[in-house]
Amino acid sequence: MAMVTGNADGAGARSDGRQYTAVLDLRVHDRLERLPLLELTLSSLTVGEDLLLMTAAAPERLQAHVARHYGERVQWQPLQCGPPLWRARLVRVASGDEAEQ
Repeated sequence: MAMVTGNADGAGARSDGRQYTAVLDLRVHDRLERLPLLELTLSSLTVGEDLLLMTAAAPERLQAHVARHYGERVQWQPLQCGPPLWRARLVRVASGDEAEQ
């Protein structure tokens, strides 16, 4: 999978030189589109794949949503704490049902 949405500045390779499986730049999307895009992207990741998530504001609510709905299946690793840019690596570490309600 190679999903890139938005402006991928600050994206590119990980610290180990490998590319991210997906890049999601929420800064360029409408506020109402952000959570559905995150859900779609996370649901398409398989075990071992990762997502570079970029936001223009502190992502505490998104992080809480991921923890609540994905639990231990997705790890959240902060990479950069802005402003003006927050970046996090989300890694699918276990399979299972998609987002729980």
